[in-house]
Amino acid sequence: MSTHTSLPSPQPRRIFRTLLFALSFTSFGGSDAMAQTSNTDFSTSAPTTEAALVLPDSPGTVSSSMIFDHTKPEFSFAAAQNQAPTGQGVKAGRLDKYIEPGESVPTLRIGDKVLLGIKDSASPLAAIGWVLSAGYSQAIDSNPKYGTNGRAYAQRLGAAAARSSSEGIFSDSIMASILHEDPRYYKMGNRSGIMKRAGYAASRVIITRTDGGRHTLNISYLSGNLAGAALTQAYYPSSGRGFDEVMKTYGGSIAGGALGFLSSEFLSDALELVHLKKNK
Repeated sequence: MSTHTSLPSPQPRRIFRTLLFALSFTSFGGSDAMAQTSNTDFSTSAPTTEAALVLPDSPGTVSSSMIFDHTKPEFSFAAAQNQAPTGQGVKAGRLDKYIEPGESVPTLRIGDKVLLGIKDSASPLAAIGWVLSAGYSQAIDSNPKYGTNGRAYAQRLGAAAARSSSEGIFSDSIMASILHEDPRYYKMGNRSGIMKRAGYAASRVIITRTDGGRHTLNISYLSGNLAGAALTQAYYPSSGRGFDEVMKTYGGSIAGGALGFLSSEFLSDALELVHLKKNK
């Protein structure tokens, strides 16, 4: 019995070779065409703009390099200010009163400002201010005139705490919310000279920034301290009441606020210096 093997005819072999050639062309030539198409699509995509944002009231840069797509409807300058700084990634908390250079900050809502004012009014730094204020008042026997004995100092300390707390709440919690002002203090940091930093810190009692980032007169601080000074008439002794006494208290509060901003500006440097000397 013989076995017959049929070989493919020439026509199917030519078709097979044609298919292989077509597949080879698609694999090499087609990939190049797709790459060119991809490059073309990328180059015609929506343009982006690179911008470095600096808080108007803060010498620190919020971001050294941020990329924003202006074609997106949710883009806004205010939102851009709240991005974490490139290379640092540090973001201040909503209840942080003092902002370090380079930190990005969240936009404060009314509730945030209310809580910030309450928190700052009862902070350890505020308590130090009460002690110093009561001590100074005791040393020169100034208003409120409780006397000069130990009981008088306790009364002065309580009055200083009440005055300072009410001024802070009026300024940061109430007036800053009504006037849309930012109650936070933005530190300049040690990259600038001492005199420049001192002038900057002292000026914050009259200059601040709005929630939108513009420079403005610090009406919330000035009016809040005036309200706190007027409220002292409710608990100061009769000898310490009257318009003149209110204005003296108000002037002392503004001066004390400037000293408070100065201490906040340089406190971290002082602590760092002490730490370095301790480790030597």
